[in-house]
Amino acid sequence: MTAQDTFDDAYRRDADPWGFATDPYELMRYRHVIQHVPSGGTVFEPGCSVGVLTRQLADHCEHVTACDASPTAVVLARERCADVANVDVSTGVLPGDLPDGPFDTVVFSELGYYFFISSLILLSQRLERLVAPGGRLIAAHWIGTSPDHVLSGDHVHRVLSCVVGLRHIHHERVEDPRRDGFVLDVWERTEPVR
Repeated sequence: MTAQDTFDDAYRRDADPWGFATDPYELMRYRHVIQHVPSGGTVFEPGCSVGVLTRQLADHCEHVTACDASPTAVVLARERCADVANVDVSTGVLPGDLPDGPFDTVVFSELGYYFFISSLILLSQRLERLVAPGGRLIAAHWIGTSPDHVLSGDHVHRVLSCVVGLRHIHHERVEDPRRDGFVLDVWERTEPVR
């Protein structure tokens, strides 16, 4: 069974297996992410799951392009965003299936720890290239532990810090006694895409 099958099975058993739409911790994490997304502009959100953050980004931005490896999650995300015309959600397996850029903001959240380091490095490089001049790459990852994760959230952000060649403009570590908290970093492109 592939990782894609595993995620799709989870979404078929439960329309929101990680509580993205209801968990106070998740909703708090979304607020932190959104405050670093400039209003207007275009956004790419890989690993959008059931589209909770996608829907919030739609209210904040001109257009959101999102993808997820699970076809079931994509259907649920499309349903959640059906009332807005500025969202496109498609099925895509990373690091290969990426849209054409550039985007004003790339939101890389709760996804990096499912990749081995070599794949995470490749994905990080590809995501960086999608960031438009003056645009941002925002990464946010849980700092707890899970047997499903290849890397910790902290490890993901250490890899990003070593690989991403954009200017680092923000770092925060949000502790949460219920769920361990998360780390959030923001990079900004100050030079043209190479």
